[in-house]
Amino acid sequence: MAKPRWGRLETECVVGDTTASEKEVTTLSGENAIPSRDEIVAAWLADDPANYEVPTESRVIRARVWYNKKRKAEQAEAARPSWINPDGSIVGLQDFDSTSGKIDFDNSLKEHIKGMPALQGVLELTVKEPKTYRQGGGHVKFRCPSPDHTDNEPTASINEATKEWCCHGICSAGGKDLLSLYAVAHGYTTIGQKIDSSRMGPMMEELATRYGMPSGRPTRDVAPSDTDGSVDTETVEDIPEDEVTPVPVIDLDKVVPNKSGFIRAFCDAAGHDDSPKEFHFWTALLGPGLAVGRNITDDDEPYVTANLSMCMVANTGTGKTRGMRFITQILEKVMPFDEMDPATGVWIEKNPRSGEFLLDGFIQSPVNVTPTAPVVNGKISPVPVRGIITADELSTFISASKLTASTMKDVILEFSDGSDRIQTGSRGSGRRIARDAFGSILTTTQPDSLRSLLTRHDLTSGFANRFFYPHPNPVKRRSRGRTALDFTEAEEALRKIRDWGSTPRVLEWTVDAIDYWDDVFQSDIKHLMESAPILVRLDLLMKRIALILAIDDMADNVEIGHIKRALELKEYIVTCYELTARAVVSSADKAVFDFIESKVVSHWKKYKKGASVRDLVGYAHGKYDRDELSKAAELMVRRRVINLTRSEGRGRHTDRFTPN
Repeated sequence: MAKPRWGRLETECVVGDTTASEKEVTTLSGENAIPSRDEIVAAWLADDPANYEVPTESRVIRARVWYNKKRKAEQAEAARPSWINPDGSIVGLQDFDSTSGKIDFDNSLKEHIKGMPALQGVLELTVKEPKTYRQGGGHVKFRCPSPDHTDNEPTASINEATKEWCCHGICSAGGKDLLSLYAVAHGYTTIGQKIDSSRMGPMMEELATRYGMPSGRPTRDVAPSDTDGSVDTETVEDIPEDEVTPVPVIDLDKVVPNKSGFIRAFCDAAGHDDSPKEFHFWTALLGPGLAVGRNITDDDEPYVTANLSMCMVANTGTGKTRGMRFITQILEKVMPFDEMDPATGVWIEKNPRSGEFLLDGFIQSPVNVTPTAPVVNGKISPVPVRGIITADELSTFISASKLTASTMKDVILEFSDGSDRIQTGSRGSGRRIARDAFGSILTTTQPDSLRSLLTRHDLTSGFANRFFYPHPNPVKRRSRGRTALDFTEAEEALRKIRDWGSTPRVLEWTVDAIDYWDDVFQSDIKHLMESAPILVRLDLLMKRIALILAIDDMADNVEIGHIKRALELKEYIVTCYELTARAVVSSADKAVFDFIESKVVSHWKKYKKGASVRDLVGYAHGKYDRDELSKAAELMVRRRVINLTRSEGRGRHTDRFTPN
């Protein structure tokens, strides 16, 4: 008897820490039932009493991971009416019962890999040129296998008896067996260096090809063809998943319960449009910060400002541009930029083509002396300008930053960091300095464009993690007759914030807010930041959101409630960052592999000898650095895409790569 599917599962769950007499029973039922977040958490708690020991703020993420794994497992079970064993015999559903468990079709191959001696596994399964030596205690030290970790001296070690291994360097990669070692070395991992379960099948196929063993990947029967009566089969891993990966739903009642504030009023009004609700929320967060500029900060050191840099990621036609237009129209209406007094309005910079041109918009002197215009040595000095920098496509910033001697990237980074002094300068154009400028950045891109615009280097260099990348959940589009939106309440709320924030002040964190944030940071946020380069600024983003929520409430302090409300977004934020990093890393690998293979072939045809790493660097013209090309070429050799030859004789030996 097969296990019941998740959609039909009925589970009694105790919500919270109530006593037996105060149970609230949650039932997850129905053919296509989609349980709420609270139902998922309740079912997760009931599944294992030990889960009650998990801190409350971490339960949602862990429960959703548990639910997704359970759902995928049961969807896979439902998709296969029968199995084919490695020996060709059929195992029907009648052979599965509640106690039989799952058949491990890759058992022989897995046992072969796991049974290797530790040193042999390191030499055969990792990518880098090995540097190994034995140390005391039955351990072998070797170079970390992670492609992202340049480990010239061995910092990883493996236990010769248990095969458990760990990198003691900056990446902290590790695993319990040699399979995990291979997964890390060959890119079959997710954020946090965990094996990506969705790619386990392809990884086993690759290992099977290498060692000449059957992978034993299961196949399933498909309905006979209408034309020739033949039966088509496909692997379980080839069954396509949903095209759009769902992201956690943002609960406005928990994040912005203040319905009189700007953020909630904006979301309620924009919610009548058929563009993604997630985009409405994140663009609304820009409003309070732009209304107060640098007048309102928190008491951190260095202090935190309420500016954000965002790139909305969605396919064409989903409403990204409309989402940008809603917020810019409100800013133009409520806080129009006035050249007579630039300090009082919001400057809107659209599609800047250079860093100097962008900075010019934030260096403006009032036409006439006004009460807000400082006078220095009898001359009118430029006043602080706050503004929003928009671009229809992220490519506007990327392409401009790649030009020779371009300052675009540096200026974007300075605005994102909230620097109080942003400067560019050259002998030809002179020096430009914007003091106390305040700028938020808003742009868009498509998932396919994201893969081509950003590289793995951008994830670690800081450019990519300065931005946040909101992803939408699918929405039902209207064919015609969109409703006219009324932003009157939102506009009035933004005016109140503008007037309230006209007096500079510092919003201090309350003692309980500091204590609560420190507990969450030490137990959760810090570990997330260490798990992936793109998450390294997660703490700053959370503190900025908490400050924006306090400004939206026009509060005197940043309170514990603002921290908790900001943390309600943590699961959504981490998911969006992971989707972005996954797209960038996978596309970056494919691009550099294709580049190397084409250049190795062309070099062989032209010179009748293999291409060295130095040759590949020359062909790249700065697109890829030497270390990236060397790692990718070594991986391609291991995968037998290209061959490696080493010059013999006296003198320096050169490694050259030839076509396979």
